[in-house]
Amino acid sequence: MISSNIKEFNSFNKLFLEMENDLQTDNRYPVRFIFLNSFEELKKFMEYIGEISKTVSLDGMLDGSEWLSFDNILKNIKEAIKKDSRICVVPLSEFLRFSPKKDFYALLKGLSEIETNDKTKIYIPLVGLYKRFSNEFMEEFYRKDEWAPIWCLNGTSDQLTIYHADFDFEVELELEEFEIIRNTHDWFNLWKKTYYNDRFLSFLPVISFFHEEWLPDEIFNLRIIKNQKEFLNDIMNINVEIHFDEKESLYWNNLIKEFNKKSRTGIKSVSSLIKDYLNVQDLRKLKGSHFVKSFLNEKSDFYKWLIKSYFVNLKDKSYLTHCFKCMKTLENSELIEILWLEIFNADNIEEFYEERKEILKVIPLIEDFKIKNQLEKLEDLSWEKIARFITGILDVEKSFIIKKIENLEVDDLENIRPYLKDCFTDLYYYTDWDNIKYNLETESWILDYFKEYNISKIRYQFSENLKEIIEEKNRDEESFSKWFYKIEEPEIIPEELGVFNCWIDGLGVEWLPLIFNLIAEHFDDEYEINAYIRRVDLPSTTECNKYEFQKFRELDEYIHKEHYKHPETLINELKIIRDIIKEISNKSISGYNTINIYSDHGFSFLTLRKFNNKALGFDEAKHDGRYAFIEDNKNLNDEYYITVSSKCKDNSNVLVALKHASLSKRPSKETHGGATPEEVLVPYISLSKREEKIIYRLKESEIEVEISEPKVPFEIYPTPTETPKVLLNERELNIKTIGKGCYEIDVSDLKAGEYNVKINLKKQFLDLKINLKAGFRETDLF
Repeated sequence: MISSNIKEFNSFNKLFLEMENDLQTDNRYPVRFIFLNSFEELKKFMEYIGEISKTVSLDGMLDGSEWLSFDNILKNIKEAIKKDSRICVVPLSEFLRFSPKKDFYALLKGLSEIETNDKTKIYIPLVGLYKRFSNEFMEEFYRKDEWAPIWCLNGTSDQLTIYHADFDFEVELELEEFEIIRNTHDWFNLWKKTYYNDRFLSFLPVISFFHEEWLPDEIFNLRIIKNQKEFLNDIMNINVEIHFDEKESLYWNNLIKEFNKKSRTGIKSVSSLIKDYLNVQDLRKLKGSHFVKSFLNEKSDFYKWLIKSYFVNLKDKSYLTHCFKCMKTLENSELIEILWLEIFNADNIEEFYEERKEILKVIPLIEDFKIKNQLEKLEDLSWEKIARFITGILDVEKSFIIKKIENLEVDDLENIRPYLKDCFTDLYYYTDWDNIKYNLETESWILDYFKEYNISKIRYQFSENLKEIIEEKNRDEESFSKWFYKIEEPEIIPEELGVFNCWIDGLGVEWLPLIFNLIAEHFDDEYEINAYIRRVDLPSTTECNKYEFQKFRELDEYIHKEHYKHPETLINELKIIRDIIKEISNKSISGYNTINIYSDHGFSFLTLRKFNNKALGFDEAKHDGRYAFIEDNKNLNDEYYITVSSKCKDNSNVLVALKHASLSKRPSKETHGGATPEEVLVPYISLSKREEKIIYRLKESEIEVEISEPKVPFEIYPTPTETPKVLLNERELNIKTIGKGCYEIDVSDLKAGEYNVKINLKKQFLDLKINLKAGFRETDLF
């Protein structure tokens, strides 16, 4: 035995009997150290001691401080015995447990040196410190053999595990499995608790400071939780597959908070937390654009971090995952720029470009110069590769496409049209004469003229073919009249219940393929589309061709306001027409059985001064020299102008420019009022609601072709109003219209074999099996 004053007891009864006998004795040293083995024993001891002494609790000494000093404790105990002759100080062991050796000895020595010479008693129960008390105090204490009795209750100690979070955390938690120690008060009152599973969770800073030197001990085993990720895994049983970065601790704290808040809902993973946040059942069904919109609209940096981290740790090869991995911050501007530009740095653009395009449709635009710098790197690439980079969303992209087309031959332009469909849809529609001609009943030269006209406008040229046609058809009054007056004027359908008429000011036949395709895009098969080419009255002005129904004036206002600038003007006109058709569909789809679209005139870019150097001297001419009313009903005719009777001004004679040379000045804007086909021919489009939903079918569901002639013809009936899409897995194959309801698929880049493709038409899917054969057939050898 270290000291002859130490007395051991095998039961509380014997210990309590000894204490009762000791009550009436006078002692020079009033302190009684009582060594116990567990908090359960301490609680039982306190039930007894509470009947014979005043309890002095360490947490009552804190007075706002985070921890105590041994001097402060000693001072409080000495003050207490001035008021009460019997006190019990608890839980001093929970202070001593984290005291350095010097302070450990100093406090016990200070207590042991208190002298009273009366019946004063200072009971100090200590849990689980007997070995340290023996080694660090009694071995050194100079009065160990002539001092007060030390009582020790024999027994065994069951170690309690403390999980200590060794990081800053201020969030309140509800964890039923743990007794949570948030501060020193909790620590000093830990012994009072009733424990069901003996698991403790600590956020007490003093443990962080002292644990390496003093734990584990006889009572406590320590499990350090180094960071929030370990906390989620070890404490909350949630495996978070996100790389931990100390700089993101604040977000990890919020993650713990969110999981704790939703613990009763069964949310135990990052993906389930995001599903709850987005209010969806299956993240796999969401497109990347949905996540991007959520990220950009989110006000909380935590949820931005969560979305980003979720993608960064995915093992998929999506473009969005790739872009999130490139991010250094949570700034919207950074993500927007990366989504726009990272495709130019990526290797696997084939996997990325479709997803990128869908995402870019829902995010803010990027500055033109940033994309322009990247597009310059594409100059020498094939059109197939260029189309993978260009979305057709930005005007700078559209300008790039048009500029590249300027130097192409007409035949080459036809070859690249499939790529236009992917990267500049409206320009593809604008040149779609070959596909829609089967829906029109008109003279072939008119279709040839406008096909050539549209290509010339894209290339900003007055082609020789156009010059030849206009010289033939508008050679003089007679040649003009032969074709012009054969064409009907649009049929005016009276507006009544179920009929909606609208008027697009300035819409010439030039825009017919664009309009036709946009209508097919915006109106489903509930409507049957009928398109016609009609003529207007001369001169080809709004004044002479007015309608009494709703007017869309944006296109006409634009051409009169803006000087022609290539290619910006064409790009803006395409955009204006798309917006008009969208507005018509939004306004009128519901409740109308018939929708009719009219126009009053077209306009021409070939009248620009770039293409004409003639000034005919009619200074009184209007509309930049395209027509002039003649006094005294003179009849003037020439190779450049004709005289016609105008219905809109009391049948007065009006001089009309026959070709593209204007009567007076050479204009800098697109003009109308003259007699060229693009000025006087307009679309008339009628949409009629079908009585029954149309069901499309393939004439043949299986087609065999030789690989040496890799064109697969197929026929759909009834005739669709738009060109279908042909999909091989996720890839869209090139398709061409070759007749009414007849199409041709280009399979030149496929190997011999059997392929199952999907024909996509108005949300209907038709299955077509293609057998692409190689080599000679056996009969060919004979």
